[in-house]
Amino acid sequence: MKRFFKTLTVLYIFFFAWINLAGANSPVKTTAKKAKWESLNGLKKVHSHLMSNGHIVRLEFNKPVSHWVEPVFYEKSVQIDFPKALISPSKKSFSAESFAISKVLATQFDRETLRVRFQIKPEVTGIEDRFKLVSQGRFLVVRFETSEALPSMSAKVLPEKKQKKNF
Repeated sequence: MKRFFKTLTVLYIFFFAWINLAGANSPVKTTAKKAKWESLNGLKKVHSHLMSNGHIVRLEFNKPVSHWVEPVFYEKSVQIDFPKALISPSKKSFSAESFAISKVLATQFDRETLRVRFQIKPEVTGIEDRFKLVSQGRFLVVRFETSEALPSMSAKVLPEKKQKKNF
């Protein structure tokens, strides 16, 4: 009788574990999760370009970027949240050495919000006035302009030469 109960207990544990594991990978659950992840806009790449009059950071997404939360300016960083977006793995760091920022951090803030943070160098001030943000389809372009004013391109007026009067 003891042996019968032992065998019954082992079989019960085996079947219970097998049913639970089989249910965890059911196609219905897997496709529902996959559909949810596919509905989110994934961040593919971050491109960084130095320009003569500033620094451009291009965020490349899988789909066109429709909306984002207005940038929040902190003492050492600028933060932008993108609802219904994701990044995989959940944290990535991109080097972006320029006069204004040292790196770009992209993190998955919650299940449906991607947070991008630009780390500002300590000596940079007045970043709010030099920060520009433009959406171009799948790309979101962030521009940090230099503080120096560019030389004006107006025409120089040359001094007139005195003419000699020979009458």
